Amino acid sequence: MVARLAARLAARLAARLAARLAAATLVLCAAFGAAAQEAHDLAGEETTYRLTVGDVVDFDFLDDDAPPLRLVVNDRGALQAPLLGAVDVGGLTMSEAVDRLRLAYIAGDLLVDPKIDLSVAAYRPIYVLGDVRKPGLIDYRPLLTVEQAVGLAGGLSTQTVSGEEQLLAEAALRGELRVIDADLAREAAVIARLRAQVMEAGAEEPAEKPAEKPAEALAGTSAEIPGGGALSYEDVPSAVRAYVSAAAFAVYAEGEAQLLRLEQRSAGQEKALLVSEIAAREQEIALLSERATNQTAQIALRGAELERVRSLVERGLQRSNDLPRLEREMSEAEGRVLDIARQQAEVRAEIAQLRREQSRVVETRGQTALQQLQEHLVAVDKLLARRASVEERVFLAAGWESERSRTAFSIETSYTVRRGRGAAMRTLSAERIAELAPGDVLLVSIDLPSRGEAAPLD
Repeated sequence: MVARLAARLAARLAARLAARLAAATLVLCAAFGAAAQEAHDLAGEETTYRLTVGDVVDFDFLDDDAPPLRLVVNDRGALQAPLLGAVDVGGLTMSEAVDRLRLAYIAGDLLVDPKIDLSVAAYRPIYVLGDVRKPGLIDYRPLLTVEQAVGLAGGLSTQTVSGEEQLLAEAALRGELRVIDADLAREAAVIARLRAQVMEAGAEEPAEKPAEKPAEALAGTSAEIPGGGALSYEDVPSAVRAYVSAAAFAVYAEGEAQLLRLEQRSAGQEKALLVSEIAAREQEIALLSERATNQTAQIALRGAELERVRSLVERGLQRSNDLPRLEREMSEAEGRVLDIARQQAEVRAEIAQLRREQSRVVETRGQTALQQLQEHLVAVDKLLARRASVEERVFLAAGWESERSRTAFSIETSYTVRRGRGAAMRTLSAERIAELAPGDVLLVSIDLPSRGEAAPLD
């Protein structure tokens, strides 16, 4: 009995071992068969690659020691082969192109039995378009898949970010808001200074109606300027006051007040110089007028003397030799009066020019300040628009993070490949693991973000 049981147990163990060995053998055979089939498929893909416009190939005669020649398939699908010239290879596989070249050399009695090698030196690039971070050209490499091409293009343009990255992004946005607020405070101080200059120059720039502020909020927010001017928080545009406090304004107002004082000092010196020049010219006019009066009196005396001498000459009481001298002196005196009148006219013209310059200085100062004021008001509008955009991005980022923390999202991605040229172009749908061919156009599309039926995340 014991012997029978032992025999049965041994038989069962042997049967189980044989079954396991048979299963392992089948698995190994299947694996080797799949590998052989895959290798066959890859070899088939390599031999079915067809040359087209833009391919760069290395052409080599294996019968000599010369280095290979690098040739390009031109826009007519031809290669410029040595000794042959243009040979049409467009649409041919590599082996077909080699056969055509060999037959061309033999038919042309150029070579008897040439040994030619033709290999692709540079494939046509892949075009990756759509929802990727870096759309454009990427270099083709054999066995390049859709997934790899998307990775080389920077990945999908919309990807899930980690919580740490989200916090860093929000911190960067809030930092940008602080920079914008600082720029607004500086622009507010500049606008207050320019408005003070415009008011001093008397230019027509109506002050903006100040927003209602408590008295304590406006206290201590003016930088006093000697000479009647002041930089006041009330001169800040009302739209800016929502983001720029009186304290922030005061930080920049002192510097702008110093600029205003320097500008006032420079303008005052220029005005004083012009006033001094005008006063000097007016003094010169007074001196010339006095000289003209004296010369007129001299002319009157000489005229009387001339008449007296003429009377004496006519009565024979005096010789006529003195008449020419007196007439010459009379003419010279009249010439001096005319010269003084000319000098007076020139000085008056200079005074008029100086007064115009004085007026121009005042007007130019006001016009320049008004023009700069308009430019800075435009800059403020741009800063406010930029701030609103950043605020919206902060809000969206916070909302996205809040929504993502509650609900799972699914992103659907589709891949489309356009292959071929002209009428032979085909549009194919592709999976991530699909292999691409040289010259393919890969279009990546993302359906954003479709919220599925996923349950809330734990």
